[in-house]
Amino acid sequence: MGDVVIREVRDWDITLLFLNMREADFEEVRAARGDVYGALVSAAKTSVQAWAAESHGQLLCLFGVAPISFIAGQGSPWLLGTNAMLRHRGRLIRQTPRYLARMLELFPHLSNFVDARNVKSIRFLKAMGFEMHAPIPYGKAGEPFIPFSMGVTHV
Repeated sequence: MGDVVIREVRDWDITLLFLNMREADFEEVRAARGDVYGALVSAAKTSVQAWAAESHGQLLCLFGVAPISFIAGQGSPWLLGTNAMLRHRGRLIRQTPRYLARMLELFPHLSNFVDARNVKSIRFLKAMGFEMHAPIPYGKAGEPFIPFSMGVTHV
């Protein structure tokens, strides 16, 4: 299977992800934002830190953290993957705590929303220690999304 390399996002990674995104992630972004490609560009460009994971030159996923409020220490973590990511999930899960720690250094409180239908992402978030909350209507389509969070609640 090979090693997983984590590096900074390159401009063409956004297009590669868009063309090869897991269906569940694609549908989640479409339900939340409508314009999937625009949402990917926005996520990568507004993030304080953004990374790409690859194996033997094949893009697995993009992930990062965007500011919600610098003053309140709140950031929005995100991860969107390709189907190839699933073949390397064990290696990715082992590396994730290091990057979560970096996010929490910047933003002591992390929160975002996950599509309630995105079962694999929900399982991953739980495994990483995120607290899952009751689903609410969210995004352009008003679909049920689950808010999730980690870290201190008062900064």
